[in-house]
Amino acid sequence: MATIIIADDDPVTRTTLSIMLEDEGHEVFEAGDSAETLNLLEDTEVHLVFMDMVLPDCEPGEGITVVKNTAPDATIIAMTGQPESGSLSVLAKNAGCKECLIKPFEKNRVLALTRKLLAARGHRV
Repeated sequence: MATIIIADDDPVTRTTLSIMLEDEGHEVFEAGDSAETLNLLEDTEVHLVFMDMVLPDCEPGEGITVVKNTAPDATIIAMTGQPESGSLSVLAKNAGCKECLIKPFEKNRVLALTRKLLAARGHRV
């Protein structure tokens, strides 16, 4: 169906999302930081990127900007574990994210959002 990158420094978050999305038939790649994400983008045509707002190798939101510049056609979904910080959501939207997920997230929300964004890209879901 779609090619998806999950960029998060928490391996449990990456694995959980990977399982959810692979069960839906998507090809999923995992990255622990923005550098790994960029390496994946060099070799892979990506449709969606689930990207943590705070990664160890960049400032909050910086990774999103770099990914958007590297793969302008990729749809980016920001993720944050800091729901009380509305500034991160604003930062994500300003950087070009379509949506922002608050951790921990529910499977139904993740899958509905994935289907919605893929449909908006013209993917059959």
